[in-house]
Amino acid sequence: GGRWPVGARGRTRHAVLATQALATAQMEGGDGLEAARATAERGLALPGVDGVDPRRRIDLMYTAAMTAGRLLDRSRARELITEGLRLAEVLEDAPRICSGMSFLGVGYLYADLPSVGAALIEEAAARSRALHRPDEAARAYVNLASITITTDPRQAMRFAEEAFELARTGGDDVFGLVAHINAAIARWVCGDW
Repeated sequence: GGRWPVGARGRTRHAVLATQALATAQMEGGDGLEAARATAERGLALPGVDGVDPRRRIDLMYTAAMTAGRLLDRSRARELITEGLRLAEVLEDAPRICSGMSFLGVGYLYADLPSVGAALIEEAAARSRALHRPDEAARAYVNLASITITTDPRQAMRFAEEAFELARTGGDDVFGLVAHINAAIARWVCGDW
């Protein structure tokens, strides 16, 4: 059992990866959003974090943004997503741009700017589809179904069905389940129950 030699940059990189994994587990598990947010924010404040692979920093920013948004600190969530999107644009990282657009779109929905939010989510869905990223496209279509259920339930059903197919293609059971729920609610609203 030899030691894995790691310099300062390597230690920071490993710490960022571990922080991302822990924050995600806390958010999805039972530890709570406050713990996940604190973990993600600590990761972003690590000494030398700017020297880490920028894609990992973007992922950590998005995780921190999700926790901030769920805890209703929308200004911090928007700040983190915007910062991540800027970095993704510089890197020309299309999948992370799509993720950021989708997250930002949801944020604008909560900020009472539904047309801006929907436009960002629709663009994220189109780009994700073009990139053959069914998981990202499914997330966007699930969000579109959720926001159109009360205003256009027939369109919401179409979005939900599309999300389900994409989730199945991408192997994402969670988005597949949410798509089914969205479709059921849309059918109920239409009287097709």
